[in-house]
Amino acid sequence: MRFRRAGDVSVSRLLVDEEAGLIGIITGRDLLRVFVRPDSDLRDELIDEVMVRALWLDPAVLAVSLHEGVVILRGRLEHDADVSVAVGMAARVEGVVAVMNDPASRRARTPG
Repeated sequence: MRFRRAGDVSVSRLLVDEEAGLIGIITGRDLLRVFVRPDSDLRDELIDEVMVRALWLDPAVLAVSLHEGVVILRGRLEHDADVSVAVGMAARVEGVVAVMNDPASRRARTPG
């Protein structure tokens, strides 16, 4: 969330030099653009790449919403381990700041 808020702060320009010669000027927003992705893009990737392709979940099982890079997962998964995996994979998507409201599981997976 720090990167998103830094975009609102007034950092105007940074000078870039190579061996004491000016080669360019970069704005603060230019630097932040690498880290900040629109919530709609993050949501699409979370549903398509993580929930459907990687975890083979029906998209209707988990509701995925975002606000300023914070992912909110709601729903019920079959096992406790599925919850941990879904939350962990969502947290690793580039641009995700945090994952909140972990989904509940229907039952714990029994060993063996």
